[in-house]
Amino acid sequence: MQENLLERKILATITSTFALMLMMAALMDTGDSTFQSNEVHYGMGFALSTMAVGIYGGLIILVYGNIVSLIIEFVLNKWFTVNTWVFIFLHGIFGLVLIESPILAVYGVMTALFYAVIDRWILSRTRNKKRLRLFLIVPLSVYAAIWGVLTLISPEPPPFTEEDAIEFVSGGGSYDDRFPDQPGKVTEGPVTRETHVKEVGDEVYIVTFKETRTNIEDGHWWVSYRVDRSGSSLENSSH
Repeated sequence: MQENLLERKILATITSTFALMLMMAALMDTGDSTFQSNEVHYGMGFALSTMAVGIYGGLIILVYGNIVSLIIEFVLNKWFTVNTWVFIFLHGIFGLVLIESPILAVYGVMTALFYAVIDRWILSRTRNKKRLRLFLIVPLSVYAAIWGVLTLISPEPPPFTEEDAIEFVSGGGSYDDRFPDQPGKVTEGPVTRETHVKEVGDEVYIVTFKETRTNIEDGHWWVSYRVDRSGSSLENSSH
């Protein structure tokens, strides 16, 4: 095998994984809900979406990609004169493993070709005793730059209001729509249902649901939740 085989394959795997993540991100719509996270934070959405691609795609490259690459390299070294273009072409052929899905096949071929090019580039730099840090620094820098730009252009989230807090708790399935969807009360026969909201911090609320029945003794109960933009937790209750 050729110079620094393990280092070369690891660097090619890392660089190709970042390339795949960025290729996928290039087709993502920043206004689409699958891209966004925390409502309108494009940077977080980009990170979460590409992270999923990176995990699954990276594992495929690490296992399947490296096994195929090692076999190609072994065969060419043992029985043929290694030709860079043949080496790259064969990687592209094996990248068609997901050919049943045209879109995934395209990603597979492009990633495999990129892997092969990086592999040969690393080999050339190794032979010329040049540093290889750029194969880590460049993809990380590009990724960080894109994340930073998307974070900067993300619009400010709308205010988290009392109505949002009520909807957040009710939307979790805890209560049905018989309780008011804003502070107030409704009466249906002997049953009165009330919704109270108290702001206890910056966009932090205590949401209380209370039910009173006038036709039975001690016919009341209430429950309170502490709610903010990130979630809710039980504050207190009485039955």
